Formats: sequence, C-alpha cells, structure tokens
Amino acid sequence: MKKEPGFTLLEILLVIAIISILVVVAIPRFKPNQEHANIRQAANQFKNDLLFLRQLAKTEEADQTVYIFNQGRYVINPSDLDNPGASGNDIKVLPSGVVFLKVDDQDVPPGSQFTFDRQGKLDEQIVITLQRSGAEGGSQQDATITVAKTGLVEVTYP
Repeated sequence: MKKEPGFTLLEILLVIAIISILVVVAIPRFKPNQEHANIRQAANQFKNDLLFLRQLAKTEEADQTVYIFNQGRYVINPSDLDNPGASGNDIKVLPSGVVFLKVDDQDVPPGSQFTFDRQGKLDEQIVITLQRSGAEGGSQQDATITVAKTGLVEVTYP
C-alpha cells in the first residue's frame, strides 16, 4: 500500500500543543508593554489637549480653563461653568486603566481646575501625576505632566 503525502493526526496535535505552550508563555510578557503604552498614550493625549488649550488662549485672546476630575476624566472650556461635569460639556476620558493620581502633590480634589490666560500662561506651575488604575499600593506614579507658568508642557516617566 502506497503512503499518502500529508501529516498524521498525531503530528498535527503535537504542533498545536507546542504553539499553545508558546502562547501561554508569551502573552504575560506583553501585558506590561500594553500598560506602558496606555500610560504614554494618556500622557500624550492630555499634553496635546493642554497645548491646544494654550494656543487657543493666545489665538482668541481669552482665558481657557481645564477641569480635572478623578477617574481619568477632564473637561476643556465647559459651557456650564457652574457644573463642568454636566452632560452638555465635552468630557474627555483618558485611555482605559489610567487615572489622575495627584495635582500638585495632593489627591485630585473634585473639580480641580487651572486656567491659561490670554497670553497662554498660568498663574503658577502645575504638576499632574497619572497612574494605572490597578497599580499596587495605590501610589505608584507612571507619568508626571508639568505645566510651567509660561504654559510649556513637559511629560516625564519614572
């Protein structure tokens, strides 16, 4: 009897088993990279929004305000100043798993805010710390965004 070309069931199962083992070993190694990418994306998103707001203040020659809430939410120039968290405002959300940890070394108080003046400057330097929401101990900082009095924005990672 002539042997047919191809693979036996045993060979196919062996290859599937090897691939499964490689996947189980490799996937946990990618998780920290994904978390690091999320924190970088969040920091860059917030930095770009601040730079936009600064430019808007200079272009329109009008004060521009950002309100920071906990749980990774913030609002730029709310239409309802008495209730910046209202549904009519454009509430922005940081990428999944990233939250505001501190503003100027204090836990984020509800409705933290700062304003760029008509020249795109602040009254004082602001330091904002971002954290992964599942970070152990609740105090690990993953990114620090510093907004200088001049309005320049810098992101640093520990």
